[in-house]
Amino acid sequence: MLRGVGVSRRVVTIGVALVVLGLAGISLRAQAPQAQPRKGYQLLRVLPERFSCEYPAKDWDIVSGGASSLVIVTQKKHEATIVIEYQPMQLELAASEIDDNFAKLEVEPITARQSGVSGLSSKILDVGGHRAIVIEYSRMGAMGQEHVRQYSMPIGKHLYRIVGSAPTANFEKYAPTFEVAAASFVISGAPAAPAPKR
Repeated sequence: MLRGVGVSRRVVTIGVALVVLGLAGISLRAQAPQAQPRKGYQLLRVLPERFSCEYPAKDWDIVSGGASSLVIVTQKKHEATIVIEYQPMQLELAASEIDDNFAKLEVEPITARQSGVSGLSSKILDVGGHRAIVIEYSRMGAMGQEHVRQYSMPIGKHLYRIVGSAPTANFEKYAPTFEVAAASFVISGAPAAPAPKR
């Protein structure tokens, strides 16, 4: 009888130890440092525990945003700008719902709020593991004609827009920087969107 009690206690003790180790493993994974930024870039963390992305390590400044624009990262000579915007959503979209209809909803405000928009196009791409609407267009900016690339990424009940812009003559120079910012964009605790079923 006593031997049976000893075995039971040992089983319970081992079970508790395994649960504790399992929880410790989860905790360690949650606290593991994020991967190092790629060469020439540094990590931007906005509103602790909200999101992070990479931006150039040299010659770029960070400016606080406003109500919908959370942060602005600008090249020191004003040759390029990245604006990260946020909009809450009432519903979480399935990957299949990030489609041409959603793209139209993202394009409409651009033409409604900005003047001189031309060459507007949109496509659906996988960006950093998230399904995104990538919109490109030209417009008249504060410094003259400029080209814009906007990555609209619904993640959970959050819609983030990473908007890169540069004078038309400099756009190709900075396009890879915009791509890195979008591809490295991570919301704290949010998994990548599943790929759509075909």
